[in-house]
Amino acid sequence: MRIAIGCDDTGFLLKEHVSAALEAHGHDLLDLGTFSPDPVDYPDYARAVGQALLRGFVDAGMFICGSGASAAIAANKIRGIRASLCHDPEAARLARVEDDANVLCLGARDVAPDRAVAIAMAWLGASFSGEERFARRVSKIALLEGSLPSAEKTPSRPNAVPTSSAVPSAQIASAAAPPASVAPAPPASAPPAPAPPASAPPAPASPASAPPAPASPAPASPASAAPAPPASAPPASAPPAPTLPASAPP
Repeated sequence: MRIAIGCDDTGFLLKEHVSAALEAHGHDLLDLGTFSPDPVDYPDYARAVGQALLRGFVDAGMFICGSGASAAIAANKIRGIRASLCHDPEAARLARVEDDANVLCLGARDVAPDRAVAIAMAWLGASFSGEERFARRVSKIALLEGSLPSAEKTPSRPNAVPTSSAVPSAQIASAAAPPASVAPAPPASAPPAPAPPASAPPAPASPASAPPAPASPAPASPASAAPAPPASAPPASAPPAPTLPASAPP
């Protein structure tokens, strides 16, 4: 089988070991680098492996980095690539049989050289089963490519209200409604509070009408107490106060 193999600086030594073992088993390797332990960026080499596979230059791809996770993330960004990070031979076999993985990723820090060779051999020795349920799932994976929004479109703040059309308008309204209803409530109840003090001045007014009271000694004091409120009613400004809530909403 013809295999494209690549690595970053951390995976360089393991790549050399695995390459030699695979060639000893009769596999034809296309080594895409890196070719030294000097620091490099793994996405560049993952891209090279993916392109070699998609263009038909090879039958399968392998990529080795420090954790294997970086390699898998980068390779899976390429449309048509199904990269699988495997830490044991059985996982590698199932990745081929059930998921039709076409790129094997290995972590140089996590697997010993001989175990890495065993994983690679198990992966290359297996093939996709083609079973209906597995084929259906692989097809759905292909549908995901390019069909989901990018991460840049998500709100940068955790509590931000999404503006995407995918979010129901009712949900957005309910998120914004509480602050709006809380603000008007205090102003509406504030005007009624000053009203009680406004009725305090009429109390002193009743003493002002006390002089006419001597005309009728005993009855006059009750009689004058009752007329006193009507006399002070005109100057009071309390009645207009209830109209303030009506003008507050606008």
